[in-house]
Amino acid sequence: MTSPPGAVRRPNSVGPPPAQVIAYIDRPQLIRAKVPIVKFRDKVSGVEFDLNVNNVVGIRNTFLLRSYASTESRVRPLVLVVKKWAHYHGINDASRGTLNSYSLVLMVLHYLQSKSVSTVFI
Repeated sequence: MTSPPGAVRRPNSVGPPPAQVIAYIDRPQLIRAKVPIVKFRDKVSGVEFDLNVNNVVGIRNTFLLRSYASTESRVRPLVLVVKKWAHYHGINDASRGTLNSYSLVLMVLHYLQSKSVSTVFI
């Protein structure tokens, strides 16, 4: 049986990524946890990613954080500053026993909720 033109072939076994993918990512690393995570960095932008599959809670948390960021304009810039600060001080890598990004975001949200002059996220 042949595939239709333009169809993506899915390999039967896990192997090395195609050369096209390697051209765009740097330092791929598999983190074995309750939910396995693949960490990598985009070579063009330098942005670091954590990728997981079939983690429904993670998807819900992502939508929740996106809702907060779209509701309050201060969330995204403050989160980015705190993440940069944590990265600079080496305290944002859960695989090494420090804080994960989600924890940093929750701390920022708590700060904005408790210190804000205006009503935030109520």
